[in-house]
Amino acid sequence: MSRKHPTLIRDIVLIIAVLMAGVVLLFVLRGRNKEGSYVVVMFQNEEKARYSLALDGVYDINDGKNVIEILDGKVRMHDADCPDRYCVRQGWIEYDGQSIICLPNMITVMVSGGDRTVDFVL
Repeated sequence: MSRKHPTLIRDIVLIIAVLMAGVVLLFVLRGRNKEGSYVVVMFQNEEKARYSLALDGVYDINDGKNVIEILDGKVRMHDADCPDRYCVRQGWIEYDGQSIICLPNMITVMVSGGDRTVDFVL
């Protein structure tokens, strides 16, 4: 029994160290996410629209086949006529580099710009 005791202590120390490293990584990686300032809407790999995340609104994309909603600095695919609706179920995105893709309709919605001071709509 004396042989198992040191191994048990080492296992507990290892588990605590791994958990602490995970918590530190969580905070480090979370802090790297910058809130985006605008949304770029792409259709067939071409930019079709750009909207500020500072202005709330609902916008029809691709002749109403897709609808995006911008609210409180976040964007989501509000509605889509695609069969699986994965893009709608993805939910809200707000950080630079995040995207929502509607593959059947060939629509990509990307958050871009790490500075929320942009006040323009194209």
